[in-house]
Amino acid sequence: MSLLGDDGRGYELARKLETAGTWRTWLGDSNYTNFAPFLSSPS
Repeated sequence: MSLLGDDGRGYELARKLETAGTWRTWLGDSNYTNFAPFLSSPS
C-alpha cells in the first residue's frame, strides 16, 4: 500500500488517522464534527 492508499487520494491514510484519534485532536471538536462524515466513504 502506498502512503496515500490505492486510490491515490489519501482515504486510507485518513481512515488510519481516524482510528488513531488524530483528527479530533488536530481539528478540535467543532471542526471534527463537520469533517467526520467525509470519512464514511472514499467518494
